[in-house]
Amino acid sequence: MIKNTSSPQPTTIFGFWMLTLADLEFLVLELQGLTDEYTIDFINKVVKFKGNEEFVRLRVAHLEKVKGEVTLYADLVNKFNDTNAYALHNLCPYEGKFYPRLARLVRTLINVFKLDHNSLLLDSFNGSGTTTHEASLMGIKSVGIDITPMGTILSELKWAVGYVIERLPEGMTRLVLPFFWGGSIEIAGAKELGIKAIGFEIFDVLVNYWKVQIENPEKLYQEFIVSKFTKEVYNRVKQELRGHWKGEIKLPPITLSAFYYFNHNLSYGPGFLGWMSSVYANEKIYHGLLERVKNFNVKNIKIEKAILIQ
Repeated sequence: MIKNTSSPQPTTIFGFWMLTLADLEFLVLELQGLTDEYTIDFINKVVKFKGNEEFVRLRVAHLEKVKGEVTLYADLVNKFNDTNAYALHNLCPYEGKFYPRLARLVRTLINVFKLDHNSLLLDSFNGSGTTTHEASLMGIKSVGIDITPMGTILSELKWAVGYVIERLPEGMTRLVLPFFWGGSIEIAGAKELGIKAIGFEIFDVLVNYWKVQIENPEKLYQEFIVSKFTKEVYNRVKQELRGHWKGEIKLPPITLSAFYYFNHNLSYGPGFLGWMSSVYANEKIYHGLLERVKNFNVKNIKIEKAILIQ
């Protein structure tokens, strides 16, 4: 049942990423699959429902809190400091890849079809493993099939991170990995297990971003806060990043870090070929994301530039 009422139920609230009519439709579908009965207050953006509260909290993709407790989905977004590609969904992006934000759609469909730990999900065109990775985050067994070798490798890597973290030997004091990229293993090891972590990366721009994010999150935040996220700003950032990449200009480290995050996380599409995400044109949402940049606090982690020897 759907109800438009002004009676607030503030302990179960919409996710801040709920912006479109499609999001509302997906929420309705999820609640149909996860609850026994529900009402939605569209004005105050709250939900009231009957059913297993903990189950809903662990599964739902369109609520930020359930009965005052942060949902697992919202926790993943906060933990990975990224509303676009939490966990490993953005591992090695490439043209034609199932865009990371659509992982939320996968989670929604899993809830609509009422899959649980006794189910087995099959994706016969698995690509880089978005569906199977999201299923694993939800504790659901899955099988993925794909003809592309690169996709198969990426799918296996996504599964491997959780596997690796769970099986690190007790008493381990340092974790060293040769490819940092999104820092998933390093951050998980450092934050969850308290292990000193060091990662290496061959891309200068990425190394610079992580150094600034780890060592000076407040300064990175201040670099962002000076401008709104508009189409004009996005196009300027993209052009300057391209110029830096080509060696035509040299951006200061703090600016380069902010521009990289700005371009990579707030847009659709690969590298400098993407287009602005209208989601972050909303000033409240944009600054909410920047708060996560400022609050990033994982100090026992380090990244260094790797050198390729041919």
